[in-house]
Amino acid sequence: MDILYQSPDIRVTEILDADGEAQRQLYFGPSFTHCQGAIKRDKPWYHVHEFTRHLTYAALAVPNELQRVLFLGLGAGVAIHAVRTWFPLAELDIVDQCQELFQVSHRFFYSLDHPMVHLIHADAAEFLNATHEKYDLICCDVWGSLLEAPGFLKTGDFYDRVNALLRSDGTFAINAPAIEHKRIAELLVPRFETTVSLKGNNSFFISTDNVCISATQPPRLKNVLDYNIDVQAIESAAIVLRSHR
Repeated sequence: MDILYQSPDIRVTEILDADGEAQRQLYFGPSFTHCQGAIKRDKPWYHVHEFTRHLTYAALAVPNELQRVLFLGLGAGVAIHAVRTWFPLAELDIVDQCQELFQVSHRFFYSLDHPMVHLIHADAAEFLNATHEKYDLICCDVWGSLLEAPGFLKTGDFYDRVNALLRSDGTFAINAPAIEHKRIAELLVPRFETTVSLKGNNSFFISTDNVCISATQPPRLKNVLDYNIDVQAIESAAIVLRSHR
């Protein structure tokens, strides 16, 4: 393992993975025990982790062309890179409370220097309460260094605010610890017409006020397998949770 970058809060390493390919990994400190994002160095479009496949699937499931997207949490930026590739006209707001991560991601993972990309150094919940923008897609992927969920993910106020900032056909996607599955499901279901739980190691939900959730971007679906995203497998394993609204 090679350490490419080290600070009190962030570590970037490079290893040879099971395919014999160089894999670049992101860790948060001070524990540096859990990988929070990874890319194959020579195939940066390839999705190494399940949760980035799910976040990208959520973008494909928005029924209309994306115009504005909010990412709460930057990580290694894998899903952000996919959205920028497939929706080049969309404006992206990326919120993260770790300002250092913006420079690290730009240097070791993906370039963030683009006029359609807005980098916002802020707490995710505080940003939501302050902004008046409306979004087609809001992706929440905010974890602590020990993979704990921040407190605001466990309150109804957070999901009320998310719903208020979505456009009429907008979609919300959240990646959270498995231990929080029941709590977050109970908070989402009363607030959206449709919520699905995607099968995996984490708790992953997609919620919308549309009647169903399905990938609806056929021109882009032609090459998603090259990204290691199997839309059919994701949808066949999804569990639809009933809405009580």
